[in-house]
Amino acid sequence: MVRFGELGDERPGVLLASGELIDAGARFEDFDPEFFADGGVSQLREWVRNGCRGGVEVCDQVRMAPPLQMSSSRVHVVNHCSVDDAGAQMEINSEEVTVYGARDPMLVDSASAVILDSVSVACVLGNPRPASHLTQMMRFVGCLAMGCFHVQYHGEEQVCCGMGSQMLTTDELGQHPLDDQIARYWSKLNNHVQTLGWYNEMSLCMNTLLEEVIARIDCRPGDVVALTNLLCTEEACEAGGNAVRGDLIECGVEGLGVVKHRVVAA
Repeated sequence: MVRFGELGDERPGVLLASGELIDAGARFEDFDPEFFADGGVSQLREWVRNGCRGGVEVCDQVRMAPPLQMSSSRVHVVNHCSVDDAGAQMEINSEEVTVYGARDPMLVDSASAVILDSVSVACVLGNPRPASHLTQMMRFVGCLAMGCFHVQYHGEEQVCCGMGSQMLTTDELGQHPLDDQIARYWSKLNNHVQTLGWYNEMSLCMNTLLEEVIARIDCRPGDVVALTNLLCTEEACEAGGNAVRGDLIECGVEGLGVVKHRVVAA
């Protein structure tokens, strides 16, 4: 699942295994909360299975937007800290965030510094279903790579995130290394590696973490849960460095996506 087009004029699409980018805007209005609440992922899967009727191929040189329409969705940033006898100890921040596409420039003023907080595996929530088990009540429908940033300006902070250009649906994740929690993640500043590690550093599996999150906060279809356990140590955050205008920030999760942002003048 992808979205493409200039800022404010994005359209939904699908990236086929053959590499073709197909415009799905004639069949689906957008990948927004209503789409996920109404079982849109299943409908999209059926549409692709039937040959993407009405869809047209798009030039691969277009801007790749965030794969989700985020105007009414929320990002729940989960800092997973530890596990003890009482369960998972975590901090959950449900924040208003500025969302960038995977290759969008990051706009800051001359006095600002950009700090990469974490390389995240972001899970997109689907429609709640009546069930006895929390994970079944609101299953995640797909995953994408996401970078979480803070922009500091004269002591004030703004939270923003860069989303990978595609969302992999759960059926596509069947053979993904996240199943065994061995996917590699990394971050770079001006092409120099800052952090490098493996997703199996998490002490709880993704489904268990999501169960904890859904039990603690009010979640809605289309919301994004960003699992930011990947750069949670003070040493790792310091190693990430601060980026200023002219710098290039890159981060990614193997098999999910890569985010690159050039820091430029607003």
